[in-house]
Amino acid sequence: MRARGGFPDIRVRLPEEQFPPPSNSRSRDELQQGLEELAGRIPAAGGSDGDIGAAPGGRIEHGWFGWLDAREWLELAGMHFRHHLRQQRELEQFLSKEGSL
Repeated sequence: MRARGGFPDIRVRLPEEQFPPPSNSRSRDELQQGLEELAGRIPAAGGSDGDIGAAPGGRIEHGWFGWLDAREWLELAGMHFRHHLRQQRELEQFLSKEGSL
């Protein structure tokens, strides 16, 4: 994943008890605004490990990817964000074909 800079183009179903489905109560505009705010924060979190508060050799366990250090968590956040942008594009393409947008 790191070499390709993102998640593979496959569908994965995670156990709901570990990753409950999201609430769909927010409007499209609210979701778009949230994505834009997040996009502005992820690059700002870059820099050296010390800049992001990393303890030397410190790792925290991720439920799917195992033990990650601060740099790996930051990389994962960027990949995860790009993954959601790809999902958004796919949904918009599907809905435009269906005449729903």
